[in-house]
Amino acid sequence: MKKLLLLNLMVILVILSACQQQDADMVDATVAVEPTGEIAPLDEGDPVEENGAPMEEAAVEPTPLPVEPLAFRFVTNDGATIDGDFYPPAYPNAPVVILMHQYPMDHNIEWIAIAPWLQNRDMAASVRSGGEPWTDPSWFSPMNEGFDFAVFTFTFRNCLGGCKEDSVESREEWINDASAAIEAVASFRFVDPSRILVVGTSIGADAAVNACERMLEIEGINCSGVVSISPGSYLEQDFASSVESLTQAGIPVRCVASEGDALSAQTCQDVEGTGYQAVIADGNEHGVRLFDPSLNIDLSALLKGWLIEWAYIY
Repeated sequence: MKKLLLLNLMVILVILSACQQQDADMVDATVAVEPTGEIAPLDEGDPVEENGAPMEEAAVEPTPLPVEPLAFRFVTNDGATIDGDFYPPAYPNAPVVILMHQYPMDHNIEWIAIAPWLQNRDMAASVRSGGEPWTDPSWFSPMNEGFDFAVFTFTFRNCLGGCKEDSVESREEWINDASAAIEAVASFRFVDPSRILVVGTSIGADAAVNACERMLEIEGINCSGVVSISPGSYLEQDFASSVESLTQAGIPVRCVASEGDALSAQTCQDVEGTGYQAVIADGNEHGVRLFDPSLNIDLSALLKGWLIEWAYIY
């Protein structure tokens, strides 16, 4: 009898030992490890490789913004309503170029080919007209891949369809328009407000430097570079004085004129200093008409180089 009891007790001990080992194995296999901050546990549904390691999900390409220009209206500090067009960049946080037209044109006339060329999103060919050289982008210097811009164009007050002699009581009102355009653009989604570049021709050339000088007084808004094509102190403010204020603040300025356009050539040549450069072309063309492949300078190549330098390199 004693032998039988001892045998039964030994069988029970063996069974209990096996059960304890099985329970221990199950705990080891199912217990959750507290995350340390370096390795996070897998969530249910996470993709895994064959060895159980989490897979890296493929990078999602951002969706490009629309290509077509968007109509935009803004109001100046003296109550004028201004119409413009915004050419979206391919992706957010892009540098922006503001284009300011000359007398007697408007933004629809002057920048029809130059704006989409700077946007660099394959829209330039759609506006090719074969008329004036500045409306035919087929000869423009090709834009570099990856160097695209948001572009904003607008028409100075009372100039839609072409400025008239009595368009404004004071030409300084056009500086108000230019200043309001810069402030409006600085608040746009999809643009980098620290990379605002301004290009203007004739009255727009003066408005560009005069308005950017005003921006020096506004916290958080600065021009990163200005190109003035055929200025002449047309807006009752001295071109040279505005340029000096900008270059002293570290903002580069380029001035372009033709030799035969006496006032503009002299205006460009009267300024000196670090951060400033004057380019004088042959002939007597004025403003946007300096975009001409027959001239001794390629203004499209010069403009492209300056804008890329200031927006992406400078």
